[in-house]
Amino acid sequence: MSDIKQLIKELEAIIADTGASVFVRASSITDDIAARYADLAEGYPLFSPIVDMAGKIKSSGATEGENGVMWSEVIRLVHTMADA
Repeated sequence: MSDIKQLIKELEAIIADTGASVFVRASSITDDIAARYADLAEGYPLFSPIVDMAGKIKSSGATEGENGVMWSEVIRLVHTMADA
């Protein structure tokens, strides 16, 4: 079983990495984090919306600015999960 504290730590590192584009960071969540921590999806209801929103960013084809609106929701969800 995966560790929720490690998941939160990795998500916080991704959202803090402002040197990478929103698309790259969202891809990290959908392509890496989601698979490695899939066992936590049911026990932590905020995890699935984070992955879903990152998937929307990845598939949207939107500009960096347009993705910023969706990315702000990812950030909010990660902070909410960390504070829970």
